[in-house]
Amino acid sequence: MMIMTKFKNFPGKSVMKKTFSILCLLKLTSLFAINHSINPERMLLPPIDIFSKQNKILNNDLVEVKKLSFDEKGNASNKSETMTISLEEFQNYTRLASAVYKVEYSTNRSQEIIKGTAFHIGHGYILTNHHVLSKDRSNLDQCLNFSITDSKNHSNTFSCKKVHFCSQESDFCLIEINDAKQCKNFFCTKYNKLSFANNPSLKITKNSIRNEFPEKSMNPPFPFSDIDYPLMAIGNTLGLGTHVSIGKGFNLLTNNSTRFYAPIRAGNSGGPLINKAGIVVGVIKQESEEKNSNTAFNIAFNSDSIYEELKQHFLINNNVEMLEILETLFQN
Repeated sequence: MMIMTKFKNFPGKSVMKKTFSILCLLKLTSLFAINHSINPERMLLPPIDIFSKQNKILNNDLVEVKKLSFDEKGNASNKSETMTISLEEFQNYTRLASAVYKVEYSTNRSQEIIKGTAFHIGHGYILTNHHVLSKDRSNLDQCLNFSITDSKNHSNTFSCKKVHFCSQESDFCLIEINDAKQCKNFFCTKYNKLSFANNPSLKITKNSIRNEFPEKSMNPPFPFSDIDYPLMAIGNTLGLGTHVSIGKGFNLLTNNSTRFYAPIRAGNSGGPLINKAGIVVGVIKQESEEKNSNTAFNIAFNSDSIYEELKQHFLINNNVEMLEILETLFQN
């Protein structure tokens, strides 16, 4: 079946014991559910495994890609299914996903392996979730047992150099990473980065609604929503590799968060939420209790709020060097 998604305008920029418990964190209520948070009416693109070896170019226009499939209840299926997208879409998704990393954290208090997502924002700095870096809260000021793997070239692994800031309340961390010890295609991977907007018209924020949606009221009510605006989620879905999904619509909430509808699952924690201009508008942090229903939604912390929180932290600590770096990271 050929499915042409509605996101063509995305630009291309880039054993001690017998068993280990593997937790792919993102869930509010149950870490062990296997459901996906899917709103069928809002889904434009189901999660596709963008770097799967099974993906193949059919011709000059089309690419067959591997996708996650679900049953009628929204549970992940073991069936291997594919779908067809345009070559242009595939190339754009691949460029964006090349800046997204798979991360793992081995806890100090147990033998759990926490799997999640991070993404490169420039100069060797990545963003991820607070709960991905340290579920047991014992690792917040250090980089112990935390590994970062290139989604495109799995032999490219990066170690954590320094945790510059973590916020448990906002659920994000800014981390500096070391160069990879072994790398293939290094200059085509680590230096791919995702961008934040310095142009208000490219953001989804309270102060830029007038630019982004000129046809809307000059003083829109909050939570502000738009049922047609598409947003993309990229992440290490279920720890199975980097997946791209797209959902239609969002609600901009008053708590510096955005409710969105791109399908995600555990493992997407710490991944980017991207608008149709290819700009990061938030860091994905949780999914809803509702799974396969028209009321299912997911939550991301807004990128503008991340910038403001980091700026205040570095100002209070008189960290001039990081303030200068921050300005370069949060611009195109």
